[in-house]
Amino acid sequence: MVDTEVLQVVRRFKKEYYEQMDIDRLAHKLDRLTSRLDRLKDHKKLSSDLLDLYYLYLQTIETLFINVYTFCKKDRDFPIAIFIENAKLKSFIKKEFVDCSKYSRYFINDIILSIHEDKNEIKKDQYHNLLKECAKDYIDNYQLLNAYKHGARASAAVGSSYMSMKLPDGQFMKVTDGDAAIHYYSKERDSKTGEKTIYECDLVFKKDRVAGKTLFIITLLQNLRLISLKTVGVGLSNPQKYMYFQYDKDKWHETFGGYSLKTGLFTVEKVNKK
Repeated sequence: MVDTEVLQVVRRFKKEYYEQMDIDRLAHKLDRLTSRLDRLKDHKKLSSDLLDLYYLYLQTIETLFINVYTFCKKDRDFPIAIFIENAKLKSFIKKEFVDCSKYSRYFINDIILSIHEDKNEIKKDQYHNLLKECAKDYIDNYQLLNAYKHGARASAAVGSSYMSMKLPDGQFMKVTDGDAAIHYYSKERDSKTGEKTIYECDLVFKKDRVAGKTLFIITLLQNLRLISLKTVGVGLSNPQKYMYFQYDKDKWHETFGGYSLKTGLFTVEKVNKK
């Protein structure tokens, strides 16, 4: 096919890709999980739902950033971009949304909030800071995705937990706390030595904040989907409702907290059999 025909096929594929993207399914799943977490008393069932909640959170972040990555590519590169490898995606997230704010600011200010009337500097900063927090969660806890999917190397528990520090006078001061915890194992390669180490990881968090951040990511994804459809001519003449993420400041402030700990258990080496 000639270049124009190839481009037409790609744009048709891109149109179908975004039209078929079912983001409402993520929102419905989040709603079901949060409802169960609010009403269930059985700790075994609660633990299972906590794992599902955090897994949904990480998975939704991954979906968002895959589509953020593809959005900045030309139509011709779209089919390859949506199949970005995990290592390259993590590098993109860390470089553009954790270590640097240039592209992150552009994404929030000029893409997501450009279609909303309320886009003052406070709102821009709120969105930017929350997106950075989510990006950091993904980078820090990416191994949980593998632990959850492969071998069930993860477990969760409900209950208060906190981290404290010892003051010079011998007293202890609480630094941060959480109401849920996930324990999992990971295998990670040292970027300098190349050695692979098995880690025991503990992730403590506040479930309401994770639920709120998941809703935030879903909101961004809904907006990005509609904007992407407009790039292929869908929805230009028909007004569409763009979701807008807002939260109660006092309740949201109460959800601050959480921490993670990682302990190296042992280093593993590949043995070549003769």
